[in-house]
Amino acid sequence: MAKSLTVYGKRDKRYPGGVRYALHIPMEKSVDKPRKAEEQRRANPQMPVVTVDLGVGRLAVMGAFVEGKLAATRFVDGRALNHRRHRLLTAIHRKREQSGRLQPAVQDNANLWNKIRNLDENAAKQTAVTIVRFAREHGARVIVFEHLRRYRPPKEKMSRSGRKNHKRAYWLRGQIMEWVRDLAFREGILTVERNPAYTSQVCPHCQALGERNGSRFTCKNPNHRYSADADFVGMMNLYRKWTKTFVYPRKGDDPKPEVA
Repeated sequence: MAKSLTVYGKRDKRYPGGVRYALHIPMEKSVDKPRKAEEQRRANPQMPVVTVDLGVGRLAVMGAFVEGKLAATRFVDGRALNHRRHRLLTAIHRKREQSGRLQPAVQDNANLWNKIRNLDENAAKQTAVTIVRFAREHGARVIVFEHLRRYRPPKEKMSRSGRKNHKRAYWLRGQIMEWVRDLAFREGILTVERNPAYTSQVCPHCQALGERNGSRFTCKNPNHRYSADADFVGMMNLYRKWTKTFVYPRKGDDPKPEVA
């Protein structure tokens, strides 16, 4: 059901007259409120579920589980976005060094910051649409994410623009989840979060503690030696946490436990 139309204008030098116009058509759609996650799981333990592991190098790694088995996977690459954002942040820091001390209450490099914000917002929207569409294709009624924790700066040495880029890439995860919640609710799909501890450090097959080296995971079980992408392993273990079959490592296995 359509409501009143709204014409929206915004200054943009790329358009004729320096103004970009958009026509907003608000719509109303009635949907049934999805039941709580635990109620759905108890009613049908083998129900279709989509689990999503959000990352930096890859914006999202999603898997659809149908009748307890992995039916399909999809990867959303984010390396091009990180590279472009890093170049823009480097340009901002270079211009700051040339201009000297910043004036209070004055936004520096407004056009470059707008480009960065637009890049992140566009990537968040496109990734969210991909996740919800993937869930609809496989009939999932629940999308499982990892619970995001407070940002922690990387331990390795980085430039100022590199650290800022890493922080904005982490913040992008929250934007993706917000858009997914909104879009999924319109389709009657529930979004839930699970603790990400050990999800990328435990083998999804034999439940043995493994080792993560960069983007690769290797199982330490000498009889297994399973190796796969760490984000893919995290996605698989999120499903085990959803079904409550995930086994945490024993205290003697890892004296310094780390989160995913």
